[in-house]
Amino acid sequence: MTGPRKSRKPHGYLIQDPRGLFNECPPNNPYLTRES
Repeated sequence: MTGPRKSRKPHGYLIQDPRGLFNECPPNNPYLTRES
């Protein structure tokens, strides 16, 4: 994992349809990746 804060494990979540929460969809965080 690379990113601005290497000492902490970042947490995130996946929203399948963000249009229900946002008028404009925010950009994806480039430091998060989806694990299967």
